[in-house]
Amino acid sequence: MRCPKCGMEMVEITFEDIKVDKCSACLGVFFDNGEVDRLIDTNKPGFLSRMASIFRE
Repeated sequence: MRCPKCGMEMVEITFEDIKVDKCSACLGVFFDNGEVDRLIDTNKPGFLSRMASIFRE
């Protein structure tokens, strides 16, 4: 799959049991329909800091 932003190759990573697509070049993260809702529904404290960890991998 190619990144819709820069056109480079996307890699699939697992974040809290959800597979998300991350660009290998621009590090953009893309969620399929409903994946963000599943993450928010877990309602665990520190959601934003856990989410930010995706961009540091």
